[in-house]
Amino acid sequence: MPEYITSRQNPSVRLAASLSDRKERESKGRFAFEGEKLFHEAVSSKAPLLEVYAVGELAGMAEREAPPSCRVFSVTEQVYDRLSMDRSPDGIFCVCGRLDDLHTFGGYPPSGGMASGSKLACVSVRDPGNIGTIIRSARAFGIGELILSSDCADIYNPKTVRAAMGALFSVRIHVSDDIISALASLSDAGYDTCAAVLREGASRLGTMPRSEKRVYVVGNEGHGLPDDVIDACRSTVFIPMEPGSESLNAAMAATVLMWDGYAGQR
Repeated sequence: MPEYITSRQNPSVRLAASLSDRKERESKGRFAFEGEKLFHEAVSSKAPLLEVYAVGELAGMAEREAPPSCRVFSVTEQVYDRLSMDRSPDGIFCVCGRLDDLHTFGGYPPSGGMASGSKLACVSVRDPGNIGTIIRSARAFGIGELILSSDCADIYNPKTVRAAMGALFSVRIHVSDDIISALASLSDAGYDTCAAVLREGASRLGTMPRSEKRVYVVGNEGHGLPDDVIDACRSTVFIPMEPGSESLNAAMAATVLMWDGYAGQR
């Protein structure tokens, strides 16, 4: 039977609620997310679920389906209100350990070596919804690895996890503390690092020779890529659009670029 909690001041509840803060996530090595769909995705992916807090019948379902090492709590609506970060919660809140088998941090490539397959790099993409959408698109288009600069939105931000719609549990991600060095390592490994930027000399997307070793590089939502990142890339590309159109946001641009690479290999 699930353990029953009625107090909003319960120590486990207080710790779980604190995971809305990035410093707490990093110091505790865990993150939180909500929703029955994400719970099932985490179980299916064998993510290291640690705790589940659920209301009503969802607690019984979680007890049946969660891994044996996961503690399941049945909580009151009042307790759940303290935990919930969602405008329309559906009554199940999960705490998960960091996905160290998939997600690496620091210098690139990490100690385990460079992942195989196609890649996409993001620089200073600070909106967690955009990062989550990029992770979701990466899963859809078979991207072997995402490389993020360390000033991108936290991959374990609840908004990122929600926008990724379960793809966070299966997409390989590296958060680099030196994106220029990371791009140099990719170039040394034979990758065409290609900055997505509207500037003279940039190639129109769809006109470049197809390559399984091209890394598109996408920049900040408002300011694009800084000059030193563009200069560190081997080539440049732009996405053709109708005259007078507003530029695409980072997630949309990244999705178009990933689709182009995916379609070009099929």
